[in-house]
Amino acid sequence: MHNISIKTLRLSEDIKPILYDLFLHPDLQIGIFYGNVTIDLDISSAINEIAIHTHLLNISNVNFILPGSNIRVKEYWHDDKMEQLKIALTGTVAPTNDSKLNIEFSGSLRDKIFGFYQSTYKDESGNDR
Repeated sequence: MHNISIKTLRLSEDIKPILYDLFLHPDLQIGIFYGNVTIDLDISSAINEIAIHTHLLNISNVNFILPGSNIRVKEYWHDDKMEQLKIALTGTVAPTNDSKLNIEFSGSLRDKIFGFYQSTYKDESGNDR
Protein backbone atom coordinates (compact mmCIF):
# COMPACT_ATOMS: atom_id res chain seq x y z
CA MET A 1 0.00 0.00 0.00
CA HIS A 2 2.70 2.51 0.99
CA ASN A 3 6.09 2.54 -0.69
CA ILE A 4 8.39 3.56 2.18
CA SER A 5 10.84 0.71 2.57
CA ILE A 6 12.47 0.32 5.94
CA LYS A 7 14.75 -2.72 5.94
CA THR A 8 15.55 -2.73 9.64
CA LEU A 9 14.39 -1.13 12.85
CA ARG A 10 17.15 1.48 12.46
CA LEU A 11 15.97 4.91 11.42
CA SER A 12 17.39 6.94 8.55
CA GLU A 13 20.84 8.41 9.12
CA ASP A 14 19.82 11.29 6.83
CA ILE A 15 17.48 12.77 9.46
CA LYS A 16 18.79 13.60 12.92
CA PRO A 17 16.83 15.18 15.77
CA ILE A 18 18.57 18.26 17.15
CA LEU A 19 16.12 19.46 19.79
CA TYR A 20 12.91 18.10 21.33
CA ASP A 21 10.30 20.50 22.75
CA LEU A 22 8.00 18.09 24.60
CA PHE A 23 4.75 18.71 26.47
CA LEU A 24 3.04 15.88 28.41
CA HIS A 25 -0.25 16.20 30.26
CA PRO A 26 -1.19 13.13 32.31
CA ASP A 27 -4.80 12.73 33.43
CA LEU A 28 -4.42 10.37 36.38
CA GLN A 29 -8.16 10.20 37.01
CA ILE A 30 -8.94 8.51 33.69
CA GLY A 31 -5.48 7.00 33.11
CA ILE A 32 -4.44 8.65 29.84
CA PHE A 33 -1.94 11.26 28.76
CA TYR A 34 -1.89 13.83 26.00
CA GLY A 35 1.25 15.18 24.44
CA ASN A 36 2.77 17.36 21.81
CA VAL A 37 6.35 17.33 20.58
CA THR A 38 8.15 19.62 18.18
CA ILE A 39 11.41 18.15 16.90
CA ASP A 40 14.04 20.33 15.23
CA LEU A 41 15.57 18.25 12.43
CA ASP A 42 18.94 18.22 10.70
CA ILE A 43 18.36 16.73 7.23
CA SER A 44 21.66 15.79 5.57
CA SER A 45 20.39 14.57 2.17
CA ALA A 46 17.21 14.94 0.11
CA ILE A 47 14.16 13.19 1.62
CA ASN A 48 10.45 12.88 0.91
CA GLU A 49 9.56 10.62 3.85
CA ILE A 50 10.26 10.38 7.56
CA ALA A 51 10.01 7.42 9.94
CA ILE A 52 10.20 7.71 13.71
CA HIS A 53 9.77 5.17 16.49
CA THR A 54 6.42 5.08 18.27
CA HIS A 55 4.84 2.43 20.41
CA LEU A 56 1.29 2.39 21.76
CA LEU A 57 0.71 6.06 20.94
CA ASN A 58 -2.42 7.38 19.27
CA ILE A 59 -1.25 10.00 16.77
CA SER A 60 -3.84 12.71 16.21
CA ASN A 61 -1.94 15.22 14.08
CA VAL A 62 1.41 15.56 12.29
CA ASN A 63 2.86 18.72 10.74
CA PHE A 64 6.12 19.33 8.87
CA ILE A 65 7.40 22.90 8.93
CA LEU A 66 10.09 24.30 6.66
CA PRO A 67 10.14 28.11 6.46
CA GLY A 68 9.80 29.38 2.90
CA SER A 69 8.56 26.03 1.60
CA ASN A 70 5.12 24.69 0.77
CA ILE A 71 6.13 21.09 1.54
CA ARG A 72 3.73 19.59 4.05
CA VAL A 73 2.64 16.19 5.33
CA LYS A 74 0.88 14.28 2.56
CA GLU A 75 -0.17 11.39 4.79
CA TYR A 76 0.94 9.52 7.87
CA TRP A 77 0.26 6.06 9.25
CA HIS A 78 1.50 3.72 11.95
CA ASP A 79 3.42 0.61 10.97
CA ASP A 80 2.55 -1.76 13.81
CA LYS A 81 5.14 -4.38 12.85
CA MET A 82 8.00 -1.87 12.86
CA GLU A 83 6.53 0.24 15.69
CA GLN A 84 7.10 3.33 13.58
CA LEU A 85 5.15 6.38 12.53
CA LYS A 86 5.65 6.77 8.76
CA ILE A 87 5.24 10.24 7.28
CA ALA A 88 5.05 10.92 3.54
CA LEU A 89 5.72 14.51 2.45
CA THR A 90 4.22 16.41 -0.50
CA GLY A 91 7.65 16.99 -2.05
CA THR A 92 11.38 16.47 -1.69
CA VAL A 93 13.21 18.36 1.04
CA ALA A 94 16.79 19.41 0.27
CA PRO A 95 19.41 19.20 3.04
CA THR A 96 18.59 21.70 5.79
CA ASN A 97 18.82 22.24 9.52
CA ASP A 98 15.81 24.55 9.58
CA SER A 99 12.90 22.08 9.53
CA LYS A 100 10.59 20.96 12.32
CA LEU A 101 8.25 18.05 12.86
CA ASN A 102 5.26 18.58 15.18
CA ILE A 103 3.29 15.58 16.47
CA GLU A 104 0.21 15.52 18.72
CA PHE A 105 -0.48 12.24 20.49
CA SER A 106 -2.14 10.47 23.39
CA GLY A 107 -1.68 7.17 25.16
CA SER A 108 -2.71 5.05 28.10
CA LEU A 109 -1.06 5.27 31.49
CA ARG A 110 -2.50 1.92 32.53
CA ASP A 111 -2.11 -0.59 29.68
CA LYS A 112 1.56 -1.50 29.97
CA ILE A 113 4.43 -0.94 32.36
CA PHE A 114 6.96 0.76 30.09
CA GLY A 115 7.51 4.25 28.77
CA PHE A 116 5.28 6.81 30.48
CA TYR A 117 2.93 5.05 32.91
CA GLN A 118 1.03 5.46 36.17
CA SER A 119 2.21 3.71 39.32
CA THR A 120 1.80 3.93 43.09
CA TYR A 121 3.92 3.29 46.14
CA LYS A 122 3.38 3.10 49.89
CA ASP A 123 4.75 5.89 52.03
CA GLU A 124 6.21 5.41 55.54
CA SER A 125 2.68 5.42 57.00
CA GLY A 126 1.45 2.72 54.60
CA ASN A 127 -0.61 5.11 52.48
CA ASP A 128 -0.82 4.69 48.72
CA ARG A 129 0.81 7.60 46.90
